[in-house]
Amino acid sequence: MKDVFFGLALQYDDGVQPSVAANINGVIVEVHKAQHYDNLWYRVGAVSKADVNWSDSKQYDTGARPSCALNRHNQIVEAHSSKSEDELWYHVGTVEGDTVKWESSQKYDSGMTPSVAMNDNGVVVEVHKSHKNGGLWYHAGHLQGDKVTWSSSQNYDDGQNPSVAINNQGIVVEVHRSHLNTNDGLWYHVGQISDDFIVWGASIQYGHGDDPSVAVTDDGTVIEMHKLLGGGSVYQRVGRVNGDRIDWVGSSSKFDQGSELSVACAGGLAIQVHKSDMYMNLWYSTSLLADRANWMRDNLPKLKNLSLKQLTLPASHDSGMYLSGIAQLGKTQDLSLYDQLAYGIRYFDLRPGWDGSEFYIYHGGIQGPKLSDVLADVNRFMSEGHRELVILKFSHYSDFSDDVYQKMAQKIQASIGECKRSPPYTGNGKRANPWRRRVMAVCKYSQGEWPRRRQVSMTLASKA
Repeated sequence: MKDVFFGLALQYDDGVQPSVAANINGVIVEVHKAQHYDNLWYRVGAVSKADVNWSDSKQYDTGARPSCALNRHNQIVEAHSSKSEDELWYHVGTVEGDTVKWESSQKYDSGMTPSVAMNDNGVVVEVHKSHKNGGLWYHAGHLQGDKVTWSSSQNYDDGQNPSVAINNQGIVVEVHRSHLNTNDGLWYHVGQISDDFIVWGASIQYGHGDDPSVAVTDDGTVIEMHKLLGGGSVYQRVGRVNGDRIDWVGSSSKFDQGSELSVACAGGLAIQVHKSDMYMNLWYSTSLLADRANWMRDNLPKLKNLSLKQLTLPASHDSGMYLSGIAQLGKTQDLSLYDQLAYGIRYFDLRPGWDGSEFYIYHGGIQGPKLSDVLADVNRFMSEGHRELVILKFSHYSDFSDDVYQKMAQKIQASIGECKRSPPYTGNGKRANPWRRRVMAVCKYSQGEWPRRRQVSMTLASKA
């Protein structure tokens, strides 16, 4: 299944309360509030491969909690609350180059924390929290010229910090946090536009956290972000709409620190923006919407005739150091090997140690998971039928001898497949085809690691 993985974020401005929108033309629009005043600012960006070229920020109004939506015609609908956060206002605009031609703002309701979404058919959906109680309300509307014709507001749930998305099939996905300040439950609804109303499915809890944000694509892929309540860890999650429910893929995975999150997706590229968890800085990162678990299979016509030397593989450093607890002192990864494989990593740096009875992965004297757990993750992934090449590089052995090395080789063989010593070239002098092997275990030996008569390179091949 297609998913996203937002990498290292880059700062693009100063401010708070950011919101981002994207369309299939590669246009990005971001709105936010100034860090010290009630001024509202926007930026226009242009997608450049997997990055964004941002224009300068420009002020367009005053208020708080801005939210924006963008369609394929470069039309924008923006909603925000008044400075006192008890009135709701909206703008319609059109992107022209690196600026937006805004129409005058108009009041459309009372409330706070609005979130707005729009599809390419001009259908607009807005959700917000009542400023009097914990009720959540929505409007459905249609973009007509420089205005939105809104239906009357409808109460659909209780909660706070709502976020909404809509696709071109009229499927609406909404997420919010529980209305109780002491409860960090995250909930979602899936709905369908019907005239000027939304037919909502049941409210379903899907996790814990705060500041949720959501996007949905035309094929029903759902991208969700949230942060820990009271903390700055930011998590991402992907699912697929199935009727009035979402089938989530795996669990949420941490990718950054921050708060006040917003996510959008169009044209196969997702973008997220957030505020720093410590300062009034704004950060963004992008991700292709792709099936990372099968990216080599999907690109096999381009890759199959390449040698290993010609491949650039996603890799991880000290790949096995992902445990918490005492092992946190040597932690370099947030994901297990299975999850790293699912997110597209294909080259793993593993450093094995021997404690006299068990092999384990270590870093800097800190013990990580058992080698058997790491190999089980690889075996689990490959047994699911993925046609991917996986390289396990072993080095930096701790407390090894020739006998211990042979024990490790036997353990790898028993866990994954046929273990054999093979040269890097075939008998006719040509380089061996790496695609005949689906898992390769390369054991790097450096002089002085333990007394040896010769260097050993072991390659491991699983059954195709």
